[in-house]
Amino acid sequence: MPGDFAVLADDGLGRISAYVATLARIPVEPRWVLIGGLAVNVRVGKVHRATNDIDTMSRDQPAMVEILAERGAERLAAGKVQFVTGGVVVEVDVMNSTDDRPGGLPAGDEEQRAFDAARRWTMRTATLTAVRVIDLAGTVVADCEIEVASPAALVALKTVAIPRRVPGEDRVGHPGPLPADRRPRSRPSRHRVLELGSRAAPLGRRFAPDGVRGGKRKPGHEPPAPTTLLGQR
Repeated sequence: MPGDFAVLADDGLGRISAYVATLARIPVEPRWVLIGGLAVNVRVGKVHRATNDIDTMSRDQPAMVEILAERGAERLAAGKVQFVTGGVVVEVDVMNSTDDRPGGLPAGDEEQRAFDAARRWTMRTATLTAVRVIDLAGTVVADCEIEVASPAALVALKTVAIPRRVPGEDRVGHPGPLPADRRPRSRPSRHRVLELGSRAAPLGRRFAPDGVRGGKRKPGHEPPAPTTLLGQR
């Protein structure tokens, strides 16, 4: 049984139920985690803003995309597929994780290492979560049990993503950093990312709804301290 639980109200267009029904269609292997806007909605227990797609992170992006294509999804890019669920078009972005890389983080500048550390932390601290969507009458119209990124990991991912994003480009299909002349002066180091994530954890517990805040984690499954995820170089 999952340790966390969230209930979301469907919108008038049936998009939230379509998103969750689509998540239920994704197999558990290769392992993947829900991230992005929908994960934030799940963690706060409320659809506070509309999301246009589903963001995921997988240990094996090519294999996951191939499996989803075999299950009826249309392949849009190397890391993006599209389902039609209940008449609603649902795009699924698949980001590759770094959790399966042996040893420490790969060599590179601080920005790349921060991005890799955030992805590794996301995979290691995600929790199994039961997600239900109800309509106006309170009837369950969609449900799934999936791994969802922790609130702290979601903050870390957003922190490293902002400087890398190029306006008008797909953030999964074009994950390259901004050109040097367009980069902000202050860039997040991996240590700053983990510091922000650590500060975000108590905020996530404070503002999460009762159903999520009261979730129980199985003994022995506590997430490791962030500093243990960096590896040694």
